[in-house]
Formats: sequence, C-alpha cells, structure tokens
Amino acid sequence: KTANSAFFNQKSDGNGIGVGKGRQNANDNSLQAKLRAARAQGFLNFSSSGLVSVPDQIYNLDKCIESEERFWEIEPLKTLDFSFNRITTISEEVGNLIECTSMKFRDNLIR
Repeated sequence: KTANSAFFNQKSDGNGIGVGKGRQNANDNSLQAKLRAARAQGFLNFSSSGLVSVPDQIYNLDKCIESEERFWEIEPLKTLDFSFNRITTISEEVGNLIECTSMKFRDNLIR
C-alpha cells in the first residue's frame, strides 16, 4: 500500500484537524459532536483523524459546555485516544486532565 501524499500535506484548521477543499465546516461539526459526546461519556476517540495537534478545547472540556447541556451531567474525561495521527507535541495543559486514566498517542510524530 502506498500513502496518499495529499493527506499528509493537508492544512490545519487551527484545531489541529487537517482540512481539504470544502471540509472545514464538516470538521468543525465533527469536532463539536465529538466534544459533546466526550462530555456525556468521558471518552474521546480521535484515532486516525488526520490531526496535527491536540485541539485546545480538550484541555478544558468542561468549560466548553453548550446551551443544551447541563453542567451537572458532564462526565470527566477519563479516556483519550489520539493514535494514528500526525501530532508532534502535547501541551503542558494535559496536566488539567487530572481524572484521565488512559491516553493513547500511538503512531504519531511525537519525539
């Protein structure tokens, strides 16, 4: 199998998600949907998502509550999966995730 070079040369949308033509709105919606699900379940899976960085919202997930969500129903983030992306660094803000017991960063570009 050969890698698609266009995939690896994508621009980032500022949230760390690679975007191509006409994909930014879809990625914004996908990011918000995943963050909403993470607040409800305590689990966030961004494996194989084309990320070049960890979205900043992850570090303070409880502060990004949407109007239809109830703060008392928010689950703390316990499991993160960022495997198989192109992430190069992890922010020191990862220390804010004090209840997270599992973080997967397999097959990224972290050195």
